[in-house]
Amino acid sequence: MLAFVGPRHSGIPDIVGAITGDRPGTFDDLEIFGQQRRITRPEDAAALRITYFSEDDIDLGVSQDESIARSLMSGGWGADVDFDDEVAALRDIIGVLGKFQVKAKSILGKVDALSGGDKQKIALARFMSEDCDIMILNEPTRGLDMSSRHDVHKMLSELTESGKSAILLSTDYEDALDWSDRVCVVRDGLVWRNTLSKDTTADQLTLWAREAEKRPRRVWEDDESSALAEELAVEQEAEESEHRRQEEELDRQIVAGASRAFI
Repeated sequence: MLAFVGPRHSGIPDIVGAITGDRPGTFDDLEIFGQQRRITRPEDAAALRITYFSEDDIDLGVSQDESIARSLMSGGWGADVDFDDEVAALRDIIGVLGKFQVKAKSILGKVDALSGGDKQKIALARFMSEDCDIMILNEPTRGLDMSSRHDVHKMLSELTESGKSAILLSTDYEDALDWSDRVCVVRDGLVWRNTLSKDTTADQLTLWAREAEKRPRRVWEDDESSALAEELAVEQEAEESEHRRQEEELDRQIVAGASRAFI
């Protein structure tokens, strides 16, 4: 699983939009499952079996007047559905509701009667049951309790272990590290830092995110502004020096903590 993190206005939506084909994007190299690919429109992403879940999409196409069972049964039911398949699907639905601890009196109850958190769980369960290869999840557990967050994490882990890939967008750096194998810090719509999750910490991500928040300085080259340009250059060098000092101090703290763990 890959996680994208960054400050507000970092450009993460631009990267995601380029992957889903909803926004124009430029890729130096786009490789999906070992194959060179090109995405210029949503149909391209759909053909590559890429799906996207947003925190704003809690209904995810589910009718509020629809029953919980019908909203989660991808194949539906009716005269043309085999009885054994229908029973198996209903058992799966009951298992999902139990796993997510959805508080529903009956699987025949309407989605609209659920709490906001339980609607989010239903939407996530429906999303993660889709036949796709790459899932992009934007703040999938916002508003959920710790137990439900754990259940979502477990389900995602099971899906990725089965061969699916996932991209997590999160403002919770602890979640980003706990859930992902690799984390990327985004700055100005570009991947600015890229590291294995096990090789960094939430404090380091916070430090990088703060640095990414600073806009690159514009240095004028005309003669009248040379003094200002020199002053800005000195100021920027001082900021970068302080940033390096903070990183080195954080690295020393991590090494010291690891050393104490083995004593």
